[in-house]
Amino acid sequence: MLNEKFQKFGKTSSTIAKERFPNAVIYTRVSTSEQENNFSLETQLEKCKKCAVKHKLNVVKHFGGAYESAKLGNKRTHFPQMLKFVKNKKNKIGYIIVYDLSRFSREGLGGVQTRNNLQEDYNIKVIEVGTSTLDDNVMDDTIAGIKLIFANSENEIKRRKIIDGSIKRLESGYWCGKPARGYSKVDKYTLKFNDDAKYIKIAFEMKSKGYSISKILKVIRANGSNITKSRLYKYLCDPFYCGMIVNKHLNGRVVEGLHEPLISKEMFLKINGEKSEVKKYKTSKMDENRPLQGDLKCSCGGVYTGYKKKGKYNYYKCNKCHHNSAVNPIHNSFEVLLSKYSFDKKYITLFKKQLKYTFDHIESENKKKQSSLLAKISKNETNLRKVNYKFAIDKLSYEIHNQVSSKIKADIDILNEELSNITFSLSNYENYIDESLELVNDFKGIWEKGGIEIKKEIQNILFSNQIEYNPKKMSYRTPKENIVMSILTGNRDKIKARKRGQKPTNSRIVLKVGIEPTLPRKLDFESSASTNSAT
Repeated sequence: MLNEKFQKFGKTSSTIAKERFPNAVIYTRVSTSEQENNFSLETQLEKCKKCAVKHKLNVVKHFGGAYESAKLGNKRTHFPQMLKFVKNKKNKIGYIIVYDLSRFSREGLGGVQTRNNLQEDYNIKVIEVGTSTLDDNVMDDTIAGIKLIFANSENEIKRRKIIDGSIKRLESGYWCGKPARGYSKVDKYTLKFNDDAKYIKIAFEMKSKGYSISKILKVIRANGSNITKSRLYKYLCDPFYCGMIVNKHLNGRVVEGLHEPLISKEMFLKINGEKSEVKKYKTSKMDENRPLQGDLKCSCGGVYTGYKKKGKYNYYKCNKCHHNSAVNPIHNSFEVLLSKYSFDKKYITLFKKQLKYTFDHIESENKKKQSSLLAKISKNETNLRKVNYKFAIDKLSYEIHNQVSSKIKADIDILNEELSNITFSLSNYENYIDESLELVNDFKGIWEKGGIEIKKEIQNILFSNQIEYNPKKMSYRTPKENIVMSILTGNRDKIKARKRGQKPTNSRIVLKVGIEPTLPRKLDFESSASTNSAT
């Protein structure tokens, strides 16, 4: 009796086999959805149940029954649930039955460690369907460890093949995995735009114009998007949307994709910090005395910047060849260039007609936008009435009512703001047309008298802010001349040449008169102008 009292001080051995509970769980798993659908899981479960009957084990629970990759280890969904269950001493689990050890783990040494941990710390044995005996022996443990390591090796070989295939696919211009938001798969080689594409495109366009992320989110959410702020940042930095593919398997390389781009490369680079050759020379500060700085290029390839000497004398200076000039000669030559941009009075009728088409086109487009926005506003107002009704009649909680109604009201405000910005209705075309004619007939006078903003705007309208100056010849070249003004200037030069008795050179931009049949020049010009859509 006395000796029995010392029993509580006894120590257990990890090397001597303990008696296990005859309770077991079954764990089944496949790696892909295709395997899930081809009865593989049913086969595994059936074999595992037969193994339990053979060894007279009581199956308590079945885990798995789904597809999940074994390489995820404990990050799998069902596997950690199974481990938690069997480690709970209240459940008295002695065995885990698997169809094959590769179903249990493909982590190699990680799988071996998990198995050993279950056996040594919890006295739980992992057995395969083909196990002949439940007895513990060194040979069985060694073979089980080797199988787990080989399962890991097999998995690595498969992974390497998949990666090699992915790299080849990426290098060919095809995406891998799930496509970017805004795209949907047509087949394994083709993508198409889905409903999210329009919201992401709006976001890119607004960002390129300098709008904040908060403002962009308000607009796209008011139009029905549920894109979050963090996701929007990610999308705006993804070159996939401009037709390029980046992937970790390409190891830093960027590949031209075969999918249709949502935006241009130029817009993407503008948003993400890349500056064009033109813009990187522009000064951030505009000076009333030097309106051409940043826009004026030198024939040597440089750009004219500006500076002030002795606090009052303004100069232009090329940042490459260092040609220096006071502003007056440069400005005088530029005004001579601008004086060429006017057209003969006989074209006024056609010009007025084209302006009317333009205004009609703008008003038509705005009516479509108005109709769309009014429909969205009406839908939101209907939803708001429903929420208010539920709050008043169906006892909707104050918190939910306040949250939902506030969101709808905010969306309505955004849509109304958009509506007010696009409202464009002209009751009298003549006033606008006359002002337009005054502008195009006197660019020189307006540039000379206007402020810095007006000067910059004219430079942009006529030459896209790209004007080239040759300091030796003191002459200008306009590589990006407005196409309309180019045609008008060409017509004027031909008239002058004809008066001097010279043979005019037809511009390659202007089409020949008539097609089938050839019409008199005057009728053909007017009829073609009358059928043109707004430009």
